[in-house]
Amino acid sequence: MTAELSTMMSSNGGYIVWVQRAFGPFWGFFNAYNSVACNAVDLSLYPILFVQFVNDLHPLATHTKVLVFAAVIVLVFALNMRSLDIVGLASVVFTLLVLSPFIAEAFMEVPRMRPQAWFEVLPASAINYTLFINTMLWNWSGFDGAGSIAGEVKNPGRSYPIGVLLGIFLITINYVVPVAIGASRTAPHWDLWVEGYLITIAKHVAPWLGTWTLVASCMSQLGQYNANLSTTSRAVWRVGSYRMLPPVFATIYRKYDVPVVGVVFQTVCVCCLVVFDFEIIVQFSNFLNCITLLLEFAAFIVLKYNEPHAPRPYEVPGGKLGAWIITVPKIILIVATLAVASRITWILCAAFQVFTIVMYVLWKRGLLSYVVQGWAPVPESP
Repeated sequence: MTAELSTMMSSNGGYIVWVQRAFGPFWGFFNAYNSVACNAVDLSLYPILFVQFVNDLHPLATHTKVLVFAAVIVLVFALNMRSLDIVGLASVVFTLLVLSPFIAEAFMEVPRMRPQAWFEVLPASAINYTLFINTMLWNWSGFDGAGSIAGEVKNPGRSYPIGVLLGIFLITINYVVPVAIGASRTAPHWDLWVEGYLITIAKHVAPWLGTWTLVASCMSQLGQYNANLSTTSRAVWRVGSYRMLPPVFATIYRKYDVPVVGVVFQTVCVCCLVVFDFEIIVQFSNFLNCITLLLEFAAFIVLKYNEPHAPRPYEVPGGKLGAWIITVPKIILIVATLAVASRITWILCAAFQVFTIVMYVLWKRGLLSYVVQGWAPVPESP
């Protein structure tokens, strides 16, 4: 989906543009506000997790945790105030650092794995489906964010399919190998698998490998924060360019073609959200993400029917049937995630949807000072 829509609409903003083009002002506005809120909440998780992993490496005093958090914020902010090339280079470095201990672990442990242990599974009644479904969604979401930088990608018809396939391959390998190694060592004692257990497995292989894996976990949070800030700030820029937010949000720092206000806005939100309960942040982020993903999937299908002849440098194989085949399983996962969400999450997200609808009515009626009637002309992409 991301590869096709990003090459069909190769401009910055990604999912903001897709939904607006498929459904028009109301759902475009609805998606924009949910996306901005989801992105801001999601971004706040990475610096928090970075500090937690550093604390696991070496226990920190409270004031030191604050300093580490501030250092992460400043570093990633500085990277994102430069060109996208700098962000991309940093992301490649972070990726290599994250993968390195698992590659070493594979070379050390694969010859000693017990494949029969992989089939010693828990009974269905013992599975925590809420945790399982949310984890699956968390691990496999985020590809749509790549569409936010489509306007800055050279040869998107070739780059996006390769990038998406490479990302899927690396993510799969990075999960399957350490989980397979861990299962070989611990099955059927699945009660041992708690948060951070992949690090424990690495320590069992070799103490130094456990430390290396923990350092890689820190780099993972830093890398995700860096990459996500670059994509989400461009989504904020697109919302500002449509005048759904004050036009200042569409400001570009022309020296490096950076959506400067989007970067600043997201950074400020991260600093404010750090005081909230971590579990509530995760659930709220996941719920809003489900809403935006449903709209993106719907836009993908609708555009297949409404604009069948629009140029698509890359197209999902199989035409309309192929689009349905890759979309239906994702919709089922999303609906399952919403179904198992907690009551407090439903209440918070319902309140936010009411706020979004009120803002849309005010926007449509021209009662907000920054509004222009209808869709504003879109300025040149950063």
